[in-house]
Parts: sequence; C-alpha cells; structure tokens
Amino acid sequence: HVITLLRITWYAFYPAPWHELLMLLPYSGSLGMLSTRHPGTSYSCYYPTQDHLVCFLPGTLALGAHFGAPSWHLTLAEDLVRCCVAMYHTESGLPPEIVKFNEKSKLYSSSADEFSLLRPETVESLFVLWRVTHKPKYRAWAWDIYSAMERSAKHPTYGFSSMEKVKSKKPVRKGHLESFFLAETLKYLYLILAPDDIIPLERYVFNTEAHPFPIDTKFFSRPQPS
Repeated sequence: HVITLLRITWYAFYPAPWHELLMLLPYSGSLGMLSTRHPGTSYSCYYPTQDHLVCFLPGTLALGAHFGAPSWHLTLAEDLVRCCVAMYHTESGLPPEIVKFNEKSKLYSSSADEFSLLRPETVESLFVLWRVTHKPKYRAWAWDIYSAMERSAKHPTYGFSSMEKVKSKKPVRKGHLESFFLAETLKYLYLILAPDDIIPLERYVFNTEAHPFPIDTKFFSRPQPS
C-alpha cells in the first residue's frame, strides 16, 4: 500500500505556498533556488545556498502534477530544475556539491564544496520532466551532463571517478566511485533516452534509490498511458 501512503504524504507535506519554501533570483531570468530558511523567521531570511541533493524536488513536483496535483507544481518544477542544471555550468561541466548565491544573485562555490560525487538528483528530475512534458531540452540537458561525465570524470583505463575539483579544466579526480552512480545516475540517464514504455511512470514508482516498484492499481487510480 506504498502508493496510498505516498498520495497521503504528498498532500500533507506540501501545504505551504511555494513562495514560503524557496527563493526566486534574477539569474538569467527568474531562477528558482531551493534554499533553507532560518527557523522561526520570515520567509525573507534564507541561507543563500543550495545542495545538489535537493534537486530531486523538481521531479517530485512534476510527478505530482502528472497524477493530479495542481498544475502550478509542474510550472514550479520547470523553474527549479533550471537552477539545478545551472550548477553544471563549470569548467568541467560537473556540479559542485553545494552552490551559494552572492549579492548579485550569481552562483559560486567555496573550495570546500568543489567536489562532485556524480549524484543522480538532477538527472532524476530531468527524467521525470522528459516523461511528463516531452520537451526536447530535458533530453539535451541530460546528454550534456553525460558528455561532461565522459569528458571529465572518466579515466581512460579505470572507468568513472568522483571529482575532487569541478572548477578545473584539467580533471582532478578522487580515484573512487560511489555505488549510486551505477545504480541511479546512469539508470536515469539511460531511461531519459529510452522509449517511454520501458518502466512507464503510470505502472511503476521509483523509490529514493531508483528501484522501480510496480503499482497496484487496486489502491491507486491514475491516468493510463495513451
């Protein structure tokens, strides 16, 4: 009965207006930033940072809209994913673990946050947005990310590696690889380019580790694939 619980959790977890949950910054238009807020303060008091880990949220919002949540969830998802993709605008084409925003609303990272573990969250959201909207830009952005991994994170002999520094034109690799790169990052990149009938969203739900579980339609009603 996982799907029933997910449906209940969705509406319980997102009762607040979106403007209380994030910042919108004038970076290349209006760029949504998934920031955190100081507890007990007004929504103008944010930490001006964004972790790559939070980039799953655009996909969650898009999935909700696909299954009946208000349409503004999809609009917000498409705004937010632009900030996640902007994290990849580095010399290596790969994102730092955390980005910050300065007084001019420009993205930057500290030296302590320049590493990349080749995390899956952005490509997870791009996968869902592609399946929901079929806008070519989501496939194009995913291909750019994969191309950067091939160019910067792949050792010619030993395979892929996490990155020590992403702001260096010459790759600086850590020399090890997280298991989620194979289990999640590459899986979502493959599914973005695969036909929609391979693990369709109408019949499967992915858990947080990208494992697909079949949906029992007895407990959850949803649109069927055309």
